[in-house]
Amino acid sequence: MKELTIQGKTITIYPASSPGAPRVWLNVYDGRGLDIHERLKELGAPEHTLIAVGGIDYDNDLSPWPAPAVFRGQEDFAGGADSYLELLTERIMPQVSEEMLAESGVRPAYDALAGYSMGGLFALYAMMKTGAFTRFVSASGSLWYPGFLEKLAETELPARPGAVYLSLGGKEAKTNDPVMSQVETRTRAVRDLMAERDIPVTLEMNPGNHFREPDLRTAKGIMWILEH
Repeated sequence: MKELTIQGKTITIYPASSPGAPRVWLNVYDGRGLDIHERLKELGAPEHTLIAVGGIDYDNDLSPWPAPAVFRGQEDFAGGADSYLELLTERIMPQVSEEMLAESGVRPAYDALAGYSMGGLFALYAMMKTGAFTRFVSASGSLWYPGFLEKLAETELPARPGAVYLSLGGKEAKTNDPVMSQVETRTRAVRDLMAERDIPVTLEMNPGNHFREPDLRTAKGIMWILEH
């Protein structure tokens, strides 16, 4: 494990033993991604480097545009995803890549982007904005986000993804909130949009609500894209 600090973000690298293995970038809300790293080992994941990015302001860094808060007492979503994506792709990724290349002399097979909840939303937003990543994991993604499905439907992607993994808890749509109750309908619609564009995609439904086993759900998504 190796740790860096770049522009206030904590970067924790769990390196592959084989040079050239795929890299999976994971935005984490709390901790350094160790729980997901351990889950992936338990599941027998294919060789990969996991890079967890911490110090994330979820309601700002991962929200694509401003939107009202969905919970009472919560601040509105600030819509800072473009700024954070620029930081990730133009500062963090180049610095990490330079250090890893200096150590191994080999570039990764590809870069993937994964996240849970708002992190899952951000992964698919990045898919619309940059070709820096080729595979995406949106585990229990906040795809209820106002206007996101419509924006995705009208956007020509900068590069064709190699694989897109979506997941959701079976109880996540069972809420009285009129916005968040659309999450299953909208997640299924995203799955259908990907299929219509001939992009390899899957949607896995899990037992429980949004907060059940997020580390396992994320790890299963990473497993899937590494195997496809």
